Amino acid sequence: MKILFVCEANICRSAMAEALGKHLLRLNSLKGTIKSAGVRAYEGSTMSDLTKKVLKDNKVRAHSHKSTRLSDRHLKRFDYILTATNIQKVNIVSFAKEFDLAEYINKVYTLGEFAGSGEDVKDPYGYDYDSYAYTFNKVAPLVKKAIEKITGYNIYV
Repeated sequence: MKILFVCEANICRSAMAEALGKHLLRLNSLKGTIKSAGVRAYEGSTMSDLTKKVLKDNKVRAHSHKSTRLSDRHLKRFDYILTATNIQKVNIVSFAKEFDLAEYINKVYTLGEFAGSGEDVKDPYGYDYDSYAYTFNKVAPLVKKAIEKITGYNIYV
């Protein structure tokens, strides 16, 4: 199982989802690769301070994170590419078609679509701690449901 979470800059939502996913795999003794990337990420940026804080407050280890820009190698390497929003999904599908990678578009879903809620995960960047906590509370059950769907196991938190 190889999951890639994607948002814009890879410093808030996708970084949060990556940390949560790794946390859930550890807690449930599951193996897999979970990473994140951003469609417009500046390579090497750190996770936002408020993302780190909300993860810590929820007892999720904030791994040493450096942002990564989404590339064709991600489309080829990962089994599931889960985006925060539908517009990011559309952008990735367009990118794949433009660069002759259309065979990979069946791996791309929004996190909400894949987990069954259909909701986009709004970007908390530039807002206060409560916005990040709200985002965490949206992302956490979606990541859990996505991992359950992929593995077929009930995931414990």
